[in-house]
Amino acid sequence: MISSVTWRSSLATLALGLASTVVVAPANAASMFGFENIFPGDTFGDSIVGDFGFDVSDTGGGQVLFSFFTTNTVTAAVAQIAFSDSTDLLSNLTILSGAADGVQFGSTTANLPQSNNILDHPNGDAFNEDFGVANINLMGNPDGLNGTAGALQVGDSLVLEFDGVLADVAAALNSRELLVGIHVRSIDPNDESDVFVTPGTVIPEPMTIVGSTIAALGSLGLRKRRTHRS
Repeated sequence: MISSVTWRSSLATLALGLASTVVVAPANAASMFGFENIFPGDTFGDSIVGDFGFDVSDTGGGQVLFSFFTTNTVTAAVAQIAFSDSTDLLSNLTILSGAADGVQFGSTTANLPQSNNILDHPNGDAFNEDFGVANINLMGNPDGLNGTAGALQVGDSLVLEFDGVLADVAAALNSRELLVGIHVRSIDPNDESDVFVTPGTVIPEPMTIVGSTIAALGSLGLRKRRTHRS
């Protein structure tokens, strides 16, 4: 029979062991990011800015993947994505997927609408379209064509690969040294458009997982002691 003292000691040892292994996230762990409105700027998409996001993960071979998505179920769709990399963390952009879902994007460094209103990087640099992709149906005529054909819609997948280091990229996204902007078109009710930019991470830090694990173990230990006493 295990005494309550022995059980508490074992529980503490187990919790500390789990904490030491959970705090450090795997090298290829994904971080998810969202967007915010640009002020001053258009307001057509203010109510749907939370419908767009992307996660960043590591391939394990010196590349990082940006996987873009939308949960908007009406008509709004992403027509352009631009990267402003003030610290030169990224290189060699490759479009890995999207065509299978009908997403027809090509590489471009065309101007992102409203980019002159995006807050500067911490080092004072303005938003500069260092890398980017856009709906090929809009290229060369960005203001003369609307609609969602070829754009990123709900249920679609668009994955972009860069040479880079995940930890550095995630840190730069949080510090705004790396900015990502998206141009969203076909916003109801009048086929308007708007532009959003990254504000930072929206995923809990690993310590949250540790806290939840230890709390669960503590609850388990309390139930065990009550069972033993009865």
